[in-house]
Amino acid sequence: MRAYWILLVFLISACSPGPELNIAGNHWLGYQPYYLAADSQWSESGTRVRANFTQLSSTTHVLRVLANGQLDGALLTLDEAITFEQRADLGLCVAMVLSASKGADALVVNPDIVDPDSGDFSNLKTIGYESSALGGYMFRRIKEKLALDENRVVSRLLQPASHFRALSEGQVDGVITFEPYLSKLLQAGFKVAFDSTDISGEIIDILVMREDVWRNNKRSVQQVIWQYWPVGLNLLEQRRASDTTTAALQANTGLQEPALSLALNKMSFYKVKESQAYLRTELKTLSI
Repeated sequence: MRAYWILLVFLISACSPGPELNIAGNHWLGYQPYYLAADSQWSESGTRVRANFTQLSSTTHVLRVLANGQLDGALLTLDEAITFEQRADLGLCVAMVLSASKGADALVVNPDIVDPDSGDFSNLKTIGYESSALGGYMFRRIKEKLALDENRVVSRLLQPASHFRALSEGQVDGVITFEPYLSKLLQAGFKVAFDSTDISGEIIDILVMREDVWRNNKRSVQQVIWQYWPVGLNLLEQRRASDTTTAALQANTGLQEPALSLALNKMSFYKVKESQAYLRTELKTLSI
C-alpha cells in the first residue's frame, strides 16, 4: 500500500504550515462530521468560523465545481484528489485526513446472476460505477483480486443514484458503490462480492485546499480543522442522544436505523492529532 502512494510522490503533499471558505463534497459518510458541525452553528471555542459546507450529488459534480474556481476546498478520497490534480493542475494540498473505509465501499452484485459465496465470478461481465478516480481504482483492484478475465468484463459509467435501478433492471451484473447507497442495496437483497476490507488502508478520505487559500487564509483553514471537525465527531458519537443530529444524518444519507449504525461501523474516523500524525508519516512526501 505505502509503495503505491510513494510512486505518486511528485503529485501530492501535505499542506505546508498556513474570508469565508467554500468547501463541498458528496453524501459520503466519511464527510458527515463536517456537515453536522456546519449545521450546528457552533464550535468548541464558542465561535463560528465563516465556512460553507455543501453536499453535492456526486464526486463528478464536486470536481466540476472545484475546477471552475467556485470552491476553496473539497472533500475527496486520496486517489480522487491525485487523479484530479494530475489532470487539472490547480495547485491543491492535503489539509487533513478525515476517515478510512472499512467496508463502506463495495462491489455489490445481483445474487441471481453472481453468487459471491460460491467464489465463481465467471458470470460477472458488466460492472457499473461512477465516473470518478475512486470508481476506476476500485474497478482495477476488483479485477486483480477476483482474477476477472480482462476480455470479458466491461465497465459502465453510472451515477450513484442510478445504481439500484441498473441492478434491478439487469442493466449491469454488479455496481461499485458506497455508503449510503450500499446499505440501501443490501436492504433490497443484493450482495457484497468485494469491499474495502479486501484492500485495507487504500481508501482514505481527505480535505484538500487550494494552496493559495491555505497560504492567504491559513487561520480560517486551521479553525475549520480544529473547531469544525472535533465538534462534528462529537455530534456523530453522541447522535443517539440528539434527535436533531439523528434527523440531520438521516436526511443527509437517507438511512434509517439500524442501517445507519451498520454503515457507520464500516468507517474509521481520525481525530485531528491522528490526522496530523498520518500526514507526517504516510503523506509527508506526497504532493497534489
